[in-house]
Amino acid sequence: MTDNNKLESFLHKQIEYWNASDKKGFMDCYKAIATMGLSIEYIGLPKPDDSWQALEHMWNTTQDSIRIELVDCIATNNEASCYHINRKLDGTISTRTIETYRLDSGVLTARYYIGAGATDT
Repeated sequence: MTDNNKLESFLHKQIEYWNASDKKGFMDCYKAIATMGLSIEYIGLPKPDDSWQALEHMWNTTQDSIRIELVDCIATNNEASCYHINRKLDGTISTRTIETYRLDSGVLTARYYIGAGATDT
C-alpha cells in the first residue's frame, strides 16, 4: 500500500473509531501508521512534550462529548489536509478543525488548526 493509501485509510479509520467510542481501535490506528514516531501540534499552543500522551489526553477529555464529521479530505502522496466539524452530542458545533498530516519514513506529523464553533449546521 502506498503512503497515500495508508494515510487516506488512516484518516477515515481514526474518525470511525472515535465516533464508535473505540479507544483501542483509535490508538491502534495511530500506532499502525506512526511506527517510527508521532508528532502532534495544536497551532497557537505550546508543542506537547509527548505526542502520545497528548493523543491520550485528547481522547480522555473530549471523546465522550464530541463526534467528528468529516467535511473534506485531500490526500496526495504522503501528505493530507482534512476539514472536520466537531459536534457536541446534541448536534451543535463545538469546533471546526483543519488538520494537516504528513507521513515520512514511519513518522506521522499531525498539525491541528482549531477554530471556534458556530451556530449554523
